[in-house]
Amino acid sequence: MSNRIILTSEERDHAKLQEVREVLKSIPGNFFSYEPKKKLDKPFINWTHGDVPVKNDFFDSMNEFRDQDKLDSSDYLIFLTSRRIPGGFFNGIQFEKKNIFLDLENWERLYLKGSPDRYPIAFHVWISVLINHYFENEAIAEAALHRIDKGCILDFNKFKEKVDLKILTARICPDCITTLLQLNSDPNLLSYFRFGIERIRQDIVNGEYYKKIAPQPVPVYLREAVQKRRIKYQLEFEGIGFLELDAIHLTVYLNFLRKKKEGIRLHRIGFDYYFLLELYKTFTNSSNSEEEDEEIVQDSLKEVEKLKKQKIVLPGVAPKEGKEVTLYEAALKVMNKELVDYKFKNHPKVKAAIEEIKQLEIIQREVEKAEKKNKKNEKTISRLSKLRIENGEFKEFKNNALNERIHTIQDELAKLLGTFGLHEFYVIEDRGREKFGVSPDIKFEDATGLIKSIASRIEKFDPINIIWNIEN
Repeated sequence: MSNRIILTSEERDHAKLQEVREVLKSIPGNFFSYEPKKKLDKPFINWTHGDVPVKNDFFDSMNEFRDQDKLDSSDYLIFLTSRRIPGGFFNGIQFEKKNIFLDLENWERLYLKGSPDRYPIAFHVWISVLINHYFENEAIAEAALHRIDKGCILDFNKFKEKVDLKILTARICPDCITTLLQLNSDPNLLSYFRFGIERIRQDIVNGEYYKKIAPQPVPVYLREAVQKRRIKYQLEFEGIGFLELDAIHLTVYLNFLRKKKEGIRLHRIGFDYYFLLELYKTFTNSSNSEEEDEEIVQDSLKEVEKLKKQKIVLPGVAPKEGKEVTLYEAALKVMNKELVDYKFKNHPKVKAAIEEIKQLEIIQREVEKAEKKNKKNEKTISRLSKLRIENGEFKEFKNNALNERIHTIQDELAKLLGTFGLHEFYVIEDRGREKFGVSPDIKFEDATGLIKSIASRIEKFDPINIIWNIEN
C-alpha cells in the first residue's frame, strides 16, 4: 500500500500545486501517492500575527486540517504557500506530525529566465519528505545537516539562492549515505529517494536548464563523388561528416528522408518498390534497362553483320590461289588460329573485323552479367519491400529484411551523431499512427537531383497492385 503525501494550498496557489504534483507523479514507483486536498472553510490559516504568518501559524492550521479531514498519522501533509514568511524561512518541518510547508515564491531566480519553478519546488517537497521520513525529530535532523554548503541534498541552505548547487548535483554525500543507512538499513528505500531526486534533476537539466543549448538538427545532403571512375553517393551531415552506408542501407534511409513529413507504414513499403529498385540499381551501377542493354547489343550486331557482307581473299598456298571468304569468316579463322599468316593477320580490315567481333563478345558477356545482376537486385529489393514477384504479380511476402536494415542504419547513426546528441532527430522511429520515419524537423537536400529524376521516371511505370495475405 502506498504512503500518502497530501498536497494542499490556499485557493490562489492551487494551480501551482497541481503543477508540482505532476512533477512528483512522474517519479516511477508507488511507494508514495500524491493527493491534492482543499480545506472547506476559508481562509486556510487562522492568522494570529496579522497578515504575515509565522512558523506555528502554518503548523496549527495544518493540524486543524488533519483533524477536520481525518488524515492518518502516517500521511505526510504538504502545505504550499505564496504568503511571505518572515525570518527568511522558505521550508519548515514538524517532524512528529509529518507536517511540511514550503514557500512558492522566487524559485525562478535560480534558473534561466522563463524556466518553470515547479521543478525546484517538487525537489524540495521530495527532500523534505526524505528528511521527515528518516529523522525522528528536528534536533537529530539539524545535527546531520551541513552548515557549510557542499552540494549535498542535506545542505542546510539558510538562503534560498544557495540551493541551486544541491538541485543541480542531486548528490547524497558519503557521510549522509552512512547516516541515513544507520537510521534505516534498507538500501532500496534510500535508492528510491535518490532516484526521485535524480529524476527531478534530469527534468531540470535536460528539460529546461540547458534548453538554450539543446541539440538542433543539422542539414543533410545527398552528395556524389567520382571514385575509381565510378560515381559514389554519400549522405553528408553538415559540419559533422559522412554517414557510412552501403548501397542497400543508403537506399532504405533515403526513402525515409524523402518521406520525412508523411512517414512510412512499414507493412505498406511494397508501394515504394519501383523507387527503391531504381535507386538501388543506380548505387550498384546497374541502372541500364533491358531495352537499353538490348539496343547496345543490336548496334554491335549490325557492325558484325556488315563484316558478313564484305569479302576478302585468304592467302593461297602455291600453286593454288587463295579462297574468297567473308571478312567475318576470315577474322574467325585468325582468332581460332586456323590462319597464321603474319601479313594477313595484320591486314587493316582483318584487324578491324577481329576488334568488332571481340567487342561484340565483350558486350554480350557484360549484358549477360548485367541481367544476372538485375535479377539479383530485383530479388533483394522485392524482399526488402515485403514482396514476392511471381508471373508478373506482386504478392505480399512477410520477412524481417527491412527491420534488419533499419537496425544497422540506427547503429551507424549512433556512431556518427551520438556524441553530439543529434541521433534522436535522424533515427527511424515509430512516429504514431502506424507510421515510422525520421524527424520532420530535419532539413534534407538532394544536391544531385537523383531522387527527383527517379521519381519522374517511375511515374511512367504501371501501378503496383499487391495481392495481400488473407489474414491482413
